[in-house]
Parts: sequence; C-alpha cells; structure tokens
Amino acid sequence: MQRVRAVPVLAAVAAIIGLIILPGCGGSGTSASSIVTQLILTPSIISLNQGGVTGLSAIAENSAGTAVAADITFSSNNNSIATVSAGGLICGGVWDANIINCNATLGQAGVGQVTITATATASGVTATATVYVHEQVNQVQAVVVNSCTTMGQLVSIYGKAYNTSAPGCSQSAPCDITTTVGPFSFSSNDTSIVAANTNGQLTAGIPGATTVVASVSGVNSVGAAYKTCAVATIQVHSASGSDTSFTLAAGGTQPLTADVYDTMGQYITPTLTWGSSSLATATIAATGTGNNPGTITAVAPGTAYITATCSFSTCNKYLPAQYSQNVVTATVSGGTPTSVYAASTNSTMLVPFNIQTDTPGTAITLPYYPNSIIANPSGSAVYLGSASGLMAVTVSTGAITTYSVNGTIEAISPDGTRLLLSDTVSPGSLNYVDVGTGTLSSSQSGITAISAAYTPDSGFVEWLSGTVFGFGLPTGTSGMTGLTANALDTMAQGGLTYITSATAQQVLVFSTCNQSQEQILTAPAPTLVAAVPNGTGAVAADSPNIDVISTPSLLSAGCPVTTKSTITPYDLGAGSFTAQQVFVSPDSSRAWIVSNLPQVLTFSLPSLAPNNIPLTGGATAYNGGITMDSQNAYFGASDGTVHRILVSELSDVAQVAVNLKDANGNVTPPNLVVVVP
Repeated sequence: MQRVRAVPVLAAVAAIIGLIILPGCGGSGTSASSIVTQLILTPSIISLNQGGVTGLSAIAENSAGTAVAADITFSSNNNSIATVSAGGLICGGVWDANIINCNATLGQAGVGQVTITATATASGVTATATVYVHEQVNQVQAVVVNSCTTMGQLVSIYGKAYNTSAPGCSQSAPCDITTTVGPFSFSSNDTSIVAANTNGQLTAGIPGATTVVASVSGVNSVGAAYKTCAVATIQVHSASGSDTSFTLAAGGTQPLTADVYDTMGQYITPTLTWGSSSLATATIAATGTGNNPGTITAVAPGTAYITATCSFSTCNKYLPAQYSQNVVTATVSGGTPTSVYAASTNSTMLVPFNIQTDTPGTAITLPYYPNSIIANPSGSAVYLGSASGLMAVTVSTGAITTYSVNGTIEAISPDGTRLLLSDTVSPGSLNYVDVGTGTLSSSQSGITAISAAYTPDSGFVEWLSGTVFGFGLPTGTSGMTGLTANALDTMAQGGLTYITSATAQQVLVFSTCNQSQEQILTAPAPTLVAAVPNGTGAVAADSPNIDVISTPSLLSAGCPVTTKSTITPYDLGAGSFTAQQVFVSPDSSRAWIVSNLPQVLTFSLPSLAPNNIPLTGGATAYNGGITMDSQNAYFGASDGTVHRILVSELSDVAQVAVNLKDANGNVTPPNLVVVVP
C-alpha cells in the first residue's frame, strides 16, 4: 500500500480542474474554437510498481491545436489492477474511498496491462494511456546486442528488469520480471556518440565509445559498454579520380575526398581532421559532408603533404585515432619569397634577412637570451624559447610578445596552435603551451624532454626524455613507459612512430594509435631521426652512416598499424661524426645532417648517394633549415655567418654576416637559425 498525502493530491486535482474550467474566448456559448478535437495524455505509456502512484496529464485541444477548457473524465479497463482518480492520479492497485491510500493487489493477480481512457465529456473525444503494473523493480540491466553499431544506424539494445523482494526472489537469485514492465527507455553518457531519436530509439552518432543506460519504472541500470563502430580505414585522393599528387599555381584549388570505412566495412562520413605539412605552402579544409570532401588551396611555392585523421574529440572519441593510410602531395609552383632568422644563445639580437638579397635586415632586440628557435607552419611567427620566458616574434611587424613559460622548444603542432617546451631547471618540467591563448595548458613535473613530435592532425604529441617515452593529447601527458632512446619522429601519415636507440642499437617502430611496439630494426648506433615528408619512411643519423628506413606509403588499416619497414645503412663518406640536427627537404628529395664536421652532410633519397658540402673557410655548422621549394638551405656556422647552400649546385654560395653581438659587443656565432616557411 502507498499512502498519498491529501494536500498534494488535492492541489494536483485543483490544478487540473483549473485548466478544465478556464473560460473560452468569445464569451458564452459554444464556438468552433472551444470544441475539443483532440486529447493529449502525458505520459502515454507508464510502468508502475504494485502500490505505486503516478500522475497523468490531459490537455484538450481544438482543431487549431490550441489548448481549450474541457471537462475530462478518466476510467480504467481493469480496476483490480489499476484505478484512476477523477484528477488523473493512477494507483497500481485500488484507491481507497478518499483517494489517499493506494492498496496494491499483490502477487500475479495484481500484475497486468491496463488501459486508462480519458474522455472529453462534451465532445466524446477520447485518448488512452497504457499502464504496466508489475512487481517491484529492484534491478535493471541494459543489454547491447552488437559489438558496435555503424554511424547513423539504430542501436540493437534491450533492457531486463528484476525483482529481489517478492517471495522466492533475492539479491543472489533475482526474479526476471522483464515481460511485465513494459517498454524501457535508453540514454547515454555521451550524446555525440549515441543518443535517443524522436521515437526514443538509440541512434549511433560519431565513432566512439561510451556507456548506455536502460531505465524502467524509475530505476536505472548501470552503464553498459557501447561503441559506434570505429573508423578503420582512410584513403585520400582526388575528388574526381584516384590521383594523389597535384601541381598547383598559387591560389589554385584541388578538391579531395577521403574514403572512410568503419570496422564493419561500412562507408561512413564522420568529421575528419584535415592536415597540411606546410600551411605556408597549401592549406586544406573540410568543404561539406557527403563523401568526406576537402579542398586544397595553394598558398605559396613549395611542397605540402595532406592527410585526414579520425581522432578525439570529433571522431573515434575515446578510441584510438585512425590516421590516413596515405598522403596526398601538393606542389605549388614558383620560387619561395621567404626570410631567414638568425639568433644566438649568447645574444639578445635576432637578425632577419631576405633570401633574395642575402642581406641582413634590422636587428630585433630580444628581452631574453634564447635557447631554441622555430617558425610556425604558416610562416607568420617565429618562437624562441628561453630560461626566462617564451618569445613570439610577428614576422610582418617584428613585434615581440612574451609568455611566462620557460624552456627549450621541442616541437610545434602542424596547425601552429601548440608548442611543447622542456624546462631543464631542476627538477625539470614539460610545458604544454596553447599558442592561441598564450597560456600553459599543463605542466609535467620531473620530466626533461630531448625529442618530441606531433601527429599530422595536431591532436596527439609524443616525447622522449632519454629514459621515458611519453604521449598524450596536446594539452598534457596521458601515458608514459620506460624506454632508453635518443630521438623520435612521427611518420607523415601519422600511423607509425620511429624511435632511435643508440644504446640498444635499434630503431623501434611503434603504432601511434595505441603506442604498441610493432617492429625492431637493427642499426649500429642510430641517434637523430626525421620522417620523410612524402610518407615513405624516415632517415636516421648513424655515424658514419645514414640509415634509410623504408616503409610502404600505403599503411595497413585499423589499429595497430602492422605495416613492416626495412632499414638500410649507407656510408656518407665523411668518416665519424656527431649529429646535431637531421631534417629532410620538403620535396622529400634529400636528407640533411648537421654535425661537428666542417661540412654539411646530405644524402639523395632517389639515387641513394651521399653529397658532402664543405663550408667556406672551414666553418662548422650548428643548425639550419631549407626553403619550402627545397632550393636553398641555410646554416648558422662557427665563423659568425649564415651559409647558403644552393641545392642545385650542392655548393656554399653565400655567407651572410649577421653580426650578432654578445653582452660585451663581441661577434658571436649564429647557433640558432630558422627558415620561415
């Protein structure tokens, strides 16, 4: 028996009566606007424990769909199982004479399906609600039928209800009362992954993992694991054919499409993250829905590689990311009108110069001594790390913005929105910087990174400390594992990560999506590593050799990526060296190694031949970069100048005296040089 307090009941009845006796418009008498043509009952389906009480709302409407006043009566087709008061209060049993106590009809005699009918007395219009009266629901279970559901499809799910309090039922041996409780409702903890449609059915949303809940008679189940089928394959190509390589003039466009299939082999159209290896050369943007379209827009001469990724938080949410299995090449014709910036760890001067004249520009005074330098991928800013704060120099104006984040810059995201800095001040810290807001997203204490790389979608970053391999979203570290290693880089497609270990005499190949080790390649003593931009592998410095790691450019589907690589050493012909920097030309034609030798080591990837370029005056290079058209490379050197290597001649054709000065006014070598895209 459930006892209902009289005051709330009377208040509810009064509210309903108040609606019923509201005067109609237009004065006394009957008009078309006051004639009831429809009754709406809420809810229309009710699951009610024996002895339980719930309210039923009835709204009368005229032919225009406007609520009107009406006298409404209620009746039950089986008063031994459920009765209803004049005000629409339903009792899972029999009301007493005062509509205060609801007396349950216990046992199976009180279980059944009852129809409650509401009638507008003046017009005779009726509406019905179905009530399922059952034994007490103590437990509910959600059962997801399939391992995953394809995006956009209805989810196969059902609920089960149990009683643990009736005779013969207990917590250890619950009684299944599912067939008596009526329909279940379902919900999820992430409506972007799965949500109820207008009919109350769950529909699969974006690929991802969450939990779903079944509910009936006011009882919720514990969350049941659910997946909208993950993206398993992504291949990018021309929107009109199978081409994956294009030459464009600045301002030109090229439509693309991404063929996306989930783990059930179904073609789907999720929200992908498009990426360009060089925003200064070519941008890429999603341009609608349909067949996963994207459009390349050529910006300036050079080569850019285009990828598409399904990753957190818009795709494969809470699941491993799926990176495109291939890259698309966009070559923008013409010469590169760019600039070079030279700085020194011993100077507060930053000197720009235009590559067309090899003439130094006006020096910019920095507030701090820099320890690292990098340009953003769009070519709009140059960042310098320091022990006193991060400095951002706007290329167009030379204006400097400082941020209170210390450390050496280890990596910048391809979209230019994130920086990873490593602060060596004890106990060390890894600082995740949001460049857009100029704020520190998070800091990992006790870590000093020596190498880092972002994935092509800018959605994930990996780093090495020398003894630890770490990884996570661009806002912070989510996982770490012990690993003795020197350097890492992410394959152009994003699916594989190459990690060198001179101590272990190995190049380790990891699947980026879940950080599983997939392969060990034997090498004498590999140190620095750089991925080849066209997605065919990587190169590693391995004195006196260069190791060429060859990986098929079309990666395997799914996670982990199991595509196998090979490694081949090539003698550079320069003897023993200590590598200080390794990079590859944007057009993937050459690998470059800066070392302790008075020459720049370079290796042709198409011909697999070394070409070592002596620097004028026997100078030793510190670091450098190359223009986006791959025609000119610049290196800061021990003689205080920046040397320009003309790639077509493989010779040192110019030495730019940038005249960096230390605190005492003495010329200091430019050991921080960056080529702005």
